Amino acid sequence: MSRTHRAGARVAASVLAAGIGGAVLISGCGAKDTAPVVAPVSPSPVVPREDGAPMHGDYGIETPQNATVQQVTVNALTQIYTWQPAIEPNRGAALIRAKDWLGGPLLAAAEAGLSESGVRHDADWDRWAANGEIVSATVRVREVQETGPGLAEARTSVTQRVMGQRSGVIAEKTFTVLAELEYSGGAWGLTGYRETY
Repeated sequence: MSRTHRAGARVAASVLAAGIGGAVLISGCGAKDTAPVVAPVSPSPVVPREDGAPMHGDYGIETPQNATVQQVTVNALTQIYTWQPAIEPNRGAALIRAKDWLGGPLLAAAEAGLSESGVRHDADWDRWAANGEIVSATVRVREVQETGPGLAEARTSVTQRVMGQRSGVIAEKTFTVLAELEYSGGAWGLTGYRETY
């Protein structure tokens, strides 16, 4: 886990100031990373490790308790990268929606309600809101690696689609997100993430 993503203030500020990382969404370019999606490590029920932290299993889960790294990653990033401009004040509201799947500095930022301030409006957000469009996210976990005791990193592909009320997909962008997770309090939580292109 990188030190830059452990520092709560830096993570909260950079995540929210950057509009949850996707401010350049769908401004033009396609994905540079075209590696195939790797299937989940195990389609079987949750398999705990020796320290009790589940690492692999199904994605069909609604709470973080007993969820695997993959499940937490998919649920957290799907919430973070799905935006509803017509009913939410800014991209930061997504962080609050993802709160159950977060840990460390990201959870602290969500609990502090940082979506209400510190996130600037932008022309894309205002246009999407005026047109009643949403930004939908699909997340695929490509690789999971344990990075230390109770720590893991997941490499994911995130696809965001701007969806019109009647016109379907208006624009689409796929990019790689490296997610950092920590096992604490009996559950995995997303503690940091960064986009790579």
